[in-house]
Amino acid sequence: MIELKGICKTKKDATVLHNVNLTINDGDVIAILGPSGMGRTALLTTILTLEKPTSGEVIIDGKIVGSKGFDYYDARKKIGMVFQDFNLFKNITVIENIMQPLVDLMGLSKQEAYERACDWLRRVGVMGKAFEYPDDLSDGEKQRVAIARTVAMDPEVILLDNPTSRLDPIMKKEVHNVIRDLAKNGSTLVLVTNEIRFAREISNRVVYFDEHTVYEEGQTSKMFESPKRDKTRQFFKQFKLLNIEIDNIDFDFIGVSSRIDVFAENLNLSPKTANSMHVAFEELVDQIVLSTIKERENFKLKTTFECDEKNGVIYFTCKYDGEEFNPLISDDDLALMIINHSLNHLNFEYVSDSDYKNVVTAQFSAKK
Repeated sequence: MIELKGICKTKKDATVLHNVNLTINDGDVIAILGPSGMGRTALLTTILTLEKPTSGEVIIDGKIVGSKGFDYYDARKKIGMVFQDFNLFKNITVIENIMQPLVDLMGLSKQEAYERACDWLRRVGVMGKAFEYPDDLSDGEKQRVAIARTVAMDPEVILLDNPTSRLDPIMKKEVHNVIRDLAKNGSTLVLVTNEIRFAREISNRVVYFDEHTVYEEGQTSKMFESPKRDKTRQFFKQFKLLNIEIDNIDFDFIGVSSRIDVFAENLNLSPKTANSMHVAFEELVDQIVLSTIKERENFKLKTTFECDEKNGVIYFTCKYDGEEFNPLISDDDLALMIINHSLNHLNFEYVSDSDYKNVVTAQFSAKK
């Protein structure tokens, strides 16, 4: 067990950590979420004993870090860390990257280290890269090697600092699968991540880190469904609300489509639900509304998707200014057929005293 009591850290009069209190129990899988720049990485390196706090205590298995008789070497064998920039040695092969700490720090023979390294490279699916150099690997492969190097040391606690932040979607899935396996096998994990869906799936506890401290923590389901504090509620709400504002016909359509995909992925929505979101935007907004109002020199349009997880519904709203135009009676029969097949409770309203006078609403299932 690891305890942090009143941890504070400052650098050049800037606050890095402020009065952090946290307990990591054996078998915990803790996801640390929150805005960047609040000290989440510094928290991990403090747990790892790489950084000393300005004040407060880090307690590992009942022993205060830095106290008389505390063994840093023993502590760092118990705690391993996977860095977001991999930290592999470029001048030695993949298998040597894993063998070296096993020999130097754990005292294994080269044969024992080789066998253990091979075992973990097989587990993370990169045994075929064992005798290549890190620069010859993809980023996803590098991160899997970095994970293998850490877990080969058999640590009691594994810290992961945004391990997929530099990876494309396919590589992310590769690394996610490795982390899932670690969690299933009972490893104690502390994961700093910005991936809400993955955090929700894998963790049993969530820590929301803001104002350089543990702003709120609790069981994963309760934190996602009913956080108690304002900033926590606002943080989770932003992942349930997607706003798209357009004032130019030459907007980034591909970028908007990607944002819809990310929104659906973060909430673990079904492909059918994601498709309904695309239909709402592509057929109703782009194909009908924008194709009509684009003739105007200036226009304002705002589209919103909001996920009500409790009731299992996506609420869709499209608002735009100008004269009354009801897209639900458009001449585009094909687009209307697709829209009516995918969306429910379609409605149009003209609100004359509003900046966005034309309002289209709909809703559809938020199945997962």
